[in-house]
Amino acid sequence: MKSLFVIFIYILLSATLTAQVSNDNIEDRLKLKIGQVAHSKTDDCTVQFNCIDQSVTGSCLIYHNDQWFEFNSGSHSKLFLNVSDQQCRDLKGVQVVVVKGTPCDKKSYELITCASFGNQDDVFLTLNNLDKNTDYLVLIDGYLNDFCRFNIQVGEVAKGIPVNQYLRLPFKAANNDGVISFDWLLPDSIRSDVEKFEIYQRKGSRFKSDLIKTINVKDYAYGNSEGNYSFIDTISLDTSYEYKVVARHLNGAADIVSEYLITPDEELLPREVSVNIVPSIKIRKKDEVTVVVRDFYSRRVIKSFQFTGKEIPDEGFYINKAQYSKLGLKRLRIEIINNDSGRKEEIHLDIN
Repeated sequence: MKSLFVIFIYILLSATLTAQVSNDNIEDRLKLKIGQVAHSKTDDCTVQFNCIDQSVTGSCLIYHNDQWFEFNSGSHSKLFLNVSDQQCRDLKGVQVVVVKGTPCDKKSYELITCASFGNQDDVFLTLNNLDKNTDYLVLIDGYLNDFCRFNIQVGEVAKGIPVNQYLRLPFKAANNDGVISFDWLLPDSIRSDVEKFEIYQRKGSRFKSDLIKTINVKDYAYGNSEGNYSFIDTISLDTSYEYKVVARHLNGAADIVSEYLITPDEELLPREVSVNIVPSIKIRKKDEVTVVVRDFYSRRVIKSFQFTGKEIPDEGFYINKAQYSKLGLKRLRIEIINNDSGRKEEIHLDIN
């Protein structure tokens, strides 16, 4: 009887451990049911090169520790992929690819969406124009070699901040000595669809955005919504900030109205004209770092910056492409030099 009890405990412990191990192989992919939240991780996963096709994903992501899931669309032609509660070693977050096709039959792959987050926000991707009763593959990978634990859900309701999904509204932004002001207009044609606006802020090297303000759409007595909206904030002048203005719709979905970066030198940049350059060389917090921006063709120095390692955000250096485009430049050489170790790298960036 004692032997049977020991065997039972062994089986129970084995099942528990198996449930906690992430699916390192695409053949062991976790099947997601619509509405079900699954907790997983990219720890100890390896790339299944025989099952990925970089020609499909292009430059969207670099594979490192891919993990696979599968879901069936059922009767739905539109669903949302929600990723939440990210806990990452390097704070960079995960990257996601969704494809239609047969596992490891790369010729059958059809890209649905692809995104790298670069942070640990709770986010969602909209999956449009799905074929009904069809299997889809989801690949999760740690962004820039990060290791992450996270919750994942394919659901009928969007949760979190949208990724690569925009609602273009008339919008003005200004920075007057650390006083940030945003002004925008909600047109009559879509007023009845928008419930509220949400303002998210991410400060310095923090890994997650905070919801700092909610502005409800205001109604007049005759049922018309007020069209003009504004937001004012006062910031410190010695760090960087990222703001997102999000329109939340009555059906729970959302769109980004605008994204702005404020750099330590007080420059206010629309997010869509800026890129972040992440150093691959090792940089310690105490190291002195020089960044030199050159014209690619003439090698003429356009700008140079000095940092210490602790001043470099996890998402890297911000480069304002519009600023260099105005100078007539087509391509840049960006040199990153660790003055303490002597290590350096050169990154090439197309402006247009």
